[in-house]
Amino acid sequence: MKMRFSFLLFLFLFISCQKNGKLEFYQAKEPYFLSGGIISNIFLHLKKISVHEIGEGVGAVKEYYPDTTFDLLSLSSEGEIFWSVNLKPGMYTMVSLVLGGTNDSCGYLVQDDSLFRIKVPSGIETGIKLHATINIAEDKITKLKLIWNPRNSIQKGDGFYLLNPSYRLEIE
Repeated sequence: MKMRFSFLLFLFLFISCQKNGKLEFYQAKEPYFLSGGIISNIFLHLKKISVHEIGEGVGAVKEYYPDTTFDLLSLSSEGEIFWSVNLKPGMYTMVSLVLGGTNDSCGYLVQDDSLFRIKVPSGIETGIKLHATINIAEDKITKLKLIWNPRNSIQKGDGFYLLNPSYRLEIE
């Protein structure tokens, strides 16, 4: 019994001594002009975030469920924190932002005080894929900044808008 207790104590101390790093996800918008009116808000429902890790086997994915709605345009150009998570140190290759909603609407866009559905191709199935090599170091914060370009991302359809995010990533 004493040996088993010693082993469990060792295991607990070993696990509790492992340190994590932190991934902070930022988003910023570039200045834009869109013909047909002023777009004041783009509301999207973020259902799931998947982080793909290297070295844990094929298809090793960590999933998180923030289940939140946010205004894409309200995030400042200074880059407010959009999401953060503690991850074990290592290399990660992709972050997927899976949206909630239906094939007809992942959210809403407000233009000149009128509400329009917004569609995001593959947004509710596989999500918006952000490809990058991300190194999470022990006791460090890694900043992943998503800078999107609304001018190249939004197309008007018949009674709805289509969002094909055009972005670049910066990692600090």
